Amino acid sequence: NSMVARGLSSRTVRYTHTVLKNALEQAVKWQMLRQNPAQHVDLPRQKKQEMRAMSPAEVRRFLEAAVYNRWRVLFEVMITTGLRPGEAFGLKWQDIDFKTGRLYVQRTLTRERNGKWKLEEPKTPRSRRSIPLPKGVLRSLREHKKEQAEEKLAAEYYSDHGFVFATSTGEPLEIRNVVNRHF
Repeated sequence: NSMVARGLSSRTVRYTHTVLKNALEQAVKWQMLRQNPAQHVDLPRQKKQEMRAMSPAEVRRFLEAAVYNRWRVLFEVMITTGLRPGEAFGLKWQDIDFKTGRLYVQRTLTRERNGKWKLEEPKTPRSRRSIPLPKGVLRSLREHKKEQAEEKLAAEYYSDHGFVFATSTGEPLEIRNVVNRHF
């Protein structure tokens, strides 16, 4: 109750309760407690918040702020297409048709608990889709492809997996690194 009174989110309260409940459950198993006092706690309801899309003015300001950022093209593609991070990180150059101006979502990049990455099929058939790209985004992608080719040539080591958005060594991106360092 005091966590709620301090203004912590219901998600934080529920997470804390889960950790505490598991610890107390272990104390019951070790016969340090007769019963788990956290078992009969009324938790706050989780509030589902509606996503709020950026306004056109906010998108312009964001892209202007990202103009010199290494991942500006990634942000531009995600904003204009609505791709999820895993879909954007799993994009390969073969998925972009510069002649027809379309991007094809074929796979998603996921991370396993051990940190290794893998490519998977999109979760639903509707997730496999073709998306038209504005001319400005196509121009940005062409420039990004040239910059990536120069980076490959200059690199001492480059593992080419064909990703549109990759690290300076060709490895796939990690969402937390992009968010924490660039977003």
